Amino acid sequence: MSNVEIFGIAHHSPTGAFELLRRLDEVNPDVVLVEGPEDLTNMMKWLCNKDIRFPIALMSYTQTQPVQSILYPFASYSPEVQAILWAHKNNKECAFMDLPTSVFLAFDNNRIYDQDGQESRFDVYKELEKVSGEKYEDYWDRNFETIAGTGKYQEAIKVLGKELRLLEENDTYSFSRNLIREAYMKRVILCKTTEDKKVFCVCGAYHVSGLETNEPMTDDEVNKLPRLESSSTLMPYTYYRLSRLSGYGAGNKAPGYYDMLWQALNDNTLNENFTERYLVAVADEQRKSGHIVSSAEVIDADLLAKTLASFRANRIPSLTDMHDAAISAMGHGNESELVESFLRIEVKGDHIGSVPEGMGTTSVQEDFNNQLELLRLDKYRNEVAEELALDLREKNTVKDEEKALIDLRRSFFLCRLYVLGIHFAKPLQTALNGSTHMKGWSERWSLQWTTNVEIEIIESSLLGDSILSATSNKLREMADAAVSIDEAARVFHLAFMCGIPETSVYALNALSNIAVDGAAISSIANTADILSTIIKFGSVRKYDSSILIPLLEKLYLRYILTLEGACVCSDDGVGQVVNSMNIMSNVQLSIDSLAEQGDTFVKLMSRISTRDDLHPKCSGYAMALLVERGEADETLLLTELSRRLSPGMPVDLGSAWFEGLASKNRYSLITRLAIWRCMSDYVENLDEEEFMRAVVCLRRALCDFTAGEKSEIAENLGEIWGLNKQQAATAIVRTLTEEEQTAIAEQTKKMSDELDEFDFDDI
Repeated sequence: MSNVEIFGIAHHSPTGAFELLRRLDEVNPDVVLVEGPEDLTNMMKWLCNKDIRFPIALMSYTQTQPVQSILYPFASYSPEVQAILWAHKNNKECAFMDLPTSVFLAFDNNRIYDQDGQESRFDVYKELEKVSGEKYEDYWDRNFETIAGTGKYQEAIKVLGKELRLLEENDTYSFSRNLIREAYMKRVILCKTTEDKKVFCVCGAYHVSGLETNEPMTDDEVNKLPRLESSSTLMPYTYYRLSRLSGYGAGNKAPGYYDMLWQALNDNTLNENFTERYLVAVADEQRKSGHIVSSAEVIDADLLAKTLASFRANRIPSLTDMHDAAISAMGHGNESELVESFLRIEVKGDHIGSVPEGMGTTSVQEDFNNQLELLRLDKYRNEVAEELALDLREKNTVKDEEKALIDLRRSFFLCRLYVLGIHFAKPLQTALNGSTHMKGWSERWSLQWTTNVEIEIIESSLLGDSILSATSNKLREMADAAVSIDEAARVFHLAFMCGIPETSVYALNALSNIAVDGAAISSIANTADILSTIIKFGSVRKYDSSILIPLLEKLYLRYILTLEGACVCSDDGVGQVVNSMNIMSNVQLSIDSLAEQGDTFVKLMSRISTRDDLHPKCSGYAMALLVERGEADETLLLTELSRRLSPGMPVDLGSAWFEGLASKNRYSLITRLAIWRCMSDYVENLDEEEFMRAVVCLRRALCDFTAGEKSEIAENLGEIWGLNKQQAATAIVRTLTEEEQTAIAEQTKKMSDELDEFDFDDI
């Protein structure tokens, strides 16, 4: 390879990029080969576009679910980018030379790989830290980023590459994988090499010695490589994602700082005022945060940084030198005072790249970007989460219909992202997250852009060519997979929230086709709840919900006919039954056509509240619903309570009935002194065994009461017992002793064991 020069670099090194450009000018090669997937060579032209704003990333992904992906991020100071730009400027042939992305993805399709930053069983950088005695970032910055222009860079990094290679031989998996990569790259190099062409190769310093000595891959070996069919795209990236803080293995400690360093190298000001510029930037950030930093402190920090550099035999102050100087002179010796300023300058986490519209992106990416602009959400495209409040009501003061309904259109768009699993928007107060504070016309979202969002957008391209079509197809798949009415109802609800009428019809048909007869009582109630919500708030989202009323009435009738049978249940299932009773009660009261059938519901609750062959918690809850509706006066309530807490009634059944009663209308119960007098008489007449069983049940019944509510109950009992109310409250709500807690735990286990052994077939 006499006509080949191999130049070792570190990914995202400004000094490496600077030295590389100098060497390219000297050699003036005919062909430039760059470490990177060979099949992405056709995307190099995008990196040379004048409208590209770095950082950006090339991304490849599998064309089938589950989508696996591999990222190749670049900053403006990445040596690979500068090599490509040099070749473009000088009209030289340029290509990537590493394994195709289809092979990388097939190596291990359970991981997402970053360029040279893949998950590894062995951390070579930690091993280097042991050898050097300092953090790798500090070692790199001091020994490599400060030697630009000295003529020592290429030799120094070649030695580093050999040492890293020796250390990584301990990781058989990673080392073997790199040997395969180098054999492929060697093959490409030889294919490009001729007697009349000079070839210049840019690769990680680790690979230099391998490319010089290893054998190229044969045709047979190439044919045996595993592959997964893949596609590629271009996407914006951020300095935060490019940093090691994000977990990116090939990242650097301070991408924002290295951007400053790159500018200084290009301006030829590294040796003149770079230290002063960095320290002035730190002082400026401190002042923005309200800290007082004088000019004298900045001058002292500059002098101290240069003095530290000379003590440490550094050519110019390294980042560590400037850190130490700033902490001493501006931070009063406290690093914590300056940490935030350091991060804002060095990581520059809010700096995000951009890709011109239509450049190497999928149609779904383009649609996402267009929607952000049309809906004026592009300002939220940053890595700092921001809250967005929406008012879905039409703004009558605005003449333009699109502007008058912009918040509703935003809601449709954000709901579609939610369905697709694109985590750009997180619902804080919408019907999607089951918020009990939903007003129907009001929504709150948290918006935040991350690299994963871009990946999720690309994954959605497998479902359609736009956000709308992908969402519609996803919902149709969900509707087809629904096996119960509440599952189908949830899909219908999502389609309603997304504002896709055609898909809503499809989901509603799927719901109608699922047999209601065999549906669980909880499924009927949950479905009715969803439909009633849409009926109440459908007009806000411009949906004609009147077509849902016949279906809701059918579900309501089915519920009325099957509830009593469902109340014959075990302790494990009673919670769902009671919850369904609460849901259906609210549905019946909120929908006009069902409100007319209130007498039917009240009669059903009256029967359930007095039946002894049903689960007592269901009966107690039915009585609670009657009390809530004003259909049970105090006489009726006390009569049934006295019967349930009579000597002939098993204590755990009576207590369970009270638990159901106490699940609602707590304030109404607390204020009725007669109830607590009845409870007091009941407990007072229990023997020791019955008392312990009652304690377990009553503690469960009262566990959800607030401390204030418990104090009010205690005051009632104090009045009944003729005691000081405050003293009674203090005594009753005190923390149990260890002995008391042990006794209750033993009784609870005993009752559980008895229940396990009970033969329900005898009921």
